[in-house]
Amino acid sequence: MSDSADDSDLIRKKLRWTDGMAMTLGIITTGIFTSIGYTIGAVGLWGMLLIWAGAALIGLLQVVLYSEMALMFPDKTGGIGMYAHEAWRKYFAPIGPLCVYGYWMAWSLALSAVGLTLGELVAAQWFPDSGTFFTLGSVHVGVPHFVAAGCIILVWLVNVLGIKLTVRLMWVLNSGAVVTLLIFIFAPIVAGQWSTSSFTMQFGGDWGGVKLAIGLLYVAGWNVYSTEIIATFSPEFEDTRRDVPKAAISSGIMLLVAFTLAPIGAAGTVGQADVSKNPVSYAIDAFEKIVGPASGLVTVIICASMFASMAASTGDAGRALYGLAREGMTLKQLDHVSKRNGMPVRQMTIDLVINLLMVFFLGSTIAVLFASNFGYLLCTTFAVAGFVLLRKDRPDWPRPLKLRTFWVGIACGIVVIDAVVTIVGFLNPKITGYGNADSIVIALVLLSFGPITFVIRKKLQDRQPLNLREDAPAVPGADDYTMSAPQPGLAPEV
Repeated sequence: MSDSADDSDLIRKKLRWTDGMAMTLGIITTGIFTSIGYTIGAVGLWGMLLIWAGAALIGLLQVVLYSEMALMFPDKTGGIGMYAHEAWRKYFAPIGPLCVYGYWMAWSLALSAVGLTLGELVAAQWFPDSGTFFTLGSVHVGVPHFVAAGCIILVWLVNVLGIKLTVRLMWVLNSGAVVTLLIFIFAPIVAGQWSTSSFTMQFGGDWGGVKLAIGLLYVAGWNVYSTEIIATFSPEFEDTRRDVPKAAISSGIMLLVAFTLAPIGAAGTVGQADVSKNPVSYAIDAFEKIVGPASGLVTVIICASMFASMAASTGDAGRALYGLAREGMTLKQLDHVSKRNGMPVRQMTIDLVINLLMVFFLGSTIAVLFASNFGYLLCTTFAVAGFVLLRKDRPDWPRPLKLRTFWVGIACGIVVIDAVVTIVGFLNPKITGYGNADSIVIALVLLSFGPITFVIRKKLQDRQPLNLREDAPAVPGADDYTMSAPQPGLAPEV
């Protein structure tokens, strides 16, 4: 662990469990508005439900597992990547930096991808004839790029000003999206405008369509598992013991319900064919059919929701880098938070610069997103497996929330599913048109920076031997754990 102990005291405990839900709302609604339509076009509405609702259920089970681990390490920033590090360090220490770096990559690089999608929506709605302003290499820079850059800078600024301001803004930005989703779910049924007659399920290709389903789940992974973001912020909740499980489980349930009911309502209103033809603007078509012309309003709502998801991504990615450095797994300069408000400003500034460069100089973000999805799912797999290892290796470690023994079996089943999705999806980038053979190489190169910076930190900065296996304490010491053991009645088994 880093010697800069004073910085950890700067983390402010300002969040309530409802604030955790605010962080996930934008990510959930962004997935519904911008990603689900493509899956419906590929495999039909029922096929989409099988993939997204099924994965959302797995995501809900995962956040229950993460809740136990979050309360085991209540003062550690870094979320699920940090739990993977704690569990695997005694077996192979480089797994920790690999997982946390892959996790950071997924949340950080989402900024440029979501920002460009937001920019394309703005350009299509209000500047359809704007065209190209100038060319940088192979990138034809236009309105979408400047909108994306402006949003990336704004979400950085909002996060720098403090977590409470960020959360309040998320509630405001997501309120319209929540109302829209409720309209999608209930209004068509009440008005009699809803029908399932157009719904189909159409899997094809290798393994009787199973490979296609796995590929689509690989692409959807970041969206459907995203409620784990709450674990990264766990040291900042006012009452970590109560707030983290409530926020994580409530968000997981909300995600499952939203990914199940909202697409059924919208597709049942406009028909599956319309969703397939207009995988993003279908939300506008559905809203107009229910309440009348409102394309501009719905575009604003979608863009606001996407901006909120970018704000959450910035905060999460910055904290992941800080947690990585705090545990001595990456450059020492990143073990720092603002003395004014405890925010990881240096780390978020790195995200800002990287994503601005991607917006203006990278012709396509697809290969990078393919790599970041691989890193994210790899981290998820090791983190869930870490739950099992921590139960085996640290049975006496205080657990303010202790799940019943059958959850170990559930974790083992999820590890198998996540591992299959990660491996098959990574080795078959062409399944969904999400990449090619070059994408695999790019993914491995990008992920290699995690272990490389780990070696730099250990050998050059800390002047320590590079141990591939580290001692892991069986019980916490004063520096590892500050939350008292659970009192009777406060930590029931679940």
